[in-house]
Amino acid sequence: MARYPRDGVYLIRSDAGDLYVELTDGDIGPNVPLVGGPAHKGPSQQWELVAVEPEPDDTHTNTYTIKSKLGEVYAGQLASRLFPPRAGSRPTPLTWSIEYVDEGVVRILSPRSDQSFELERDGAVPEILLTRWKNAPTQRWILEQM
Repeated sequence: MARYPRDGVYLIRSDAGDLYVELTDGDIGPNVPLVGGPAHKGPSQQWELVAVEPEPDDTHTNTYTIKSKLGEVYAGQLASRLFPPRAGSRPTPLTWSIEYVDEGVVRILSPRSDQSFELERDGAVPEILLTRWKNAPTQRWILEQM
């Protein structure tokens, strides 16, 4: 098993069910929530992972940018006062640490904190939250290469 994912285009599926990370309504504007949606494998669910050099303050070394195949929009943190914070779109790259935690399963977390992508289970449209890593099924992701 590779220790870290290879650069490429992926669908990011929750290990807790058949929902995929996507941009809400395929909107490529800034500050659009990332949500979990049923598979359609369209561009709003396709993400390009590119390994990058870690920043000096990163606590992890396996850092990537996560870019939507819809255009020049990247996964980042939603600008809001909600708690816990949510993942959202941004026009400039932000790095994320992506590492395997089990066979074929990764975690996606901020390289400067322990905040991890987590699929919300309560909302009508489940958002991607940023929560402390605890190895819950809702925080584990399967990368499906396109």
